[in-house]
Amino acid sequence: MENEPTNPSPSVGAENEKDVTGETVNVQQSAVHDIKATSVTLRQAGTQSVTADRLVVRQGGMMRAKTENLEMIQAGAGMIQAGSAQMTASNAGAIVVNGNVSMDQSAARVLVAKGEVNFEQSGAVFLVANQVKTDSTTGTVFLIARKVDGNVNTAFGPRESVLFGAVAGLVAGVVMLLGGLFRHRTGRKK
Repeated sequence: MENEPTNPSPSVGAENEKDVTGETVNVQQSAVHDIKATSVTLRQAGTQSVTADRLVVRQGGMMRAKTENLEMIQAGAGMIQAGSAQMTASNAGAIVVNGNVSMDQSAARVLVAKGEVNFEQSGAVFLVANQVKTDSTTGTVFLIARKVDGNVNTAFGPRESVLFGAVAGLVAGVVMLLGGLFRHRTGRKK
């Protein structure tokens, strides 16, 4: 690793560093390429990749994160793998959670959770969870859940999602077949 600190609890300030490793890492108003630590806090900071037991992101962002316990406040992420997640006013591309998720005024494009998802004024394009709970109106496009408590506006429920997938697969297959026939015919004319 480059720039591997000897300090067990490094703090990264305004300078940019490539890689940081330590027991507790605090990054403030800076960018770091890769972080590996037991506990990481990002404040107005960003990273390409972070691996930590506990990750707190406040007004920051990351491309990839692998953590046991995630807390995001006004933050953004690309891909997250977590044991549990709590998001407030945050946005993520894809989240895979082994446990429970709490989302308050947050959004995810893809959210897969083995446990319970608590939604408060939040949304997901594609949501798969054991249980979904909400006290306020929330929304999803595709929802697959064993149990739903509360008012979740869903464009496609479990049956509709399967039907949509089957129809989309059929249409894609026909388009690919016609494209192959068209290419085959135009190839012979030359």
